[in-house]
Amino acid sequence: MSLEFPTIQTRVAGVSFENRDGSLRQTYVRQVKKGDGLTLRREPDNPFDPHAMAVDWTDAEGQPRQLGYVPRALAFVLAPLVDMGVKLQAQVARKGGGGLRLAGVKMTIDLEPDTVPPAQASGLEPAITQALEADRLEAFMDPGLAPSLGGHRVS
Repeated sequence: MSLEFPTIQTRVAGVSFENRDGSLRQTYVRQVKKGDGLTLRREPDNPFDPHAMAVDWTDAEGQPRQLGYVPRALAFVLAPLVDMGVKLQAQVARKGGGGLRLAGVKMTIDLEPDTVPPAQASGLEPAITQALEADRLEAFMDPGLAPSLGGHRVS
């Protein structure tokens, strides 16, 4: 019997910051299109968050470009699963802002059910729901959180 998990819909966090290499995430965020595939890359050695998961997009030249991060509360739930071998599929759901405003990205994340260990499956949906609620509150209360993920805000 194959397990089913709902699609996770969330924002890409930290899109207003520079990457460690000095590139501007907004440059890449403005180029993505709805339906573009995203790669969620674990950063277990991230000095600010051992559960950090970078969100990468591949540009027209085939180069991976970091757009930001999976929100911290959601990464706390998903990172251990990824470390156990759970496969995730992510894509751009929509873009917002732009022009004189900062652009943002909403993404969808799907878990490949056959890669989720049965022991983790039962509590997964409530944990994800709780993480998404925590992220909404955290983003509302502290929009300056992204520097802790290794970025620098772009003015």
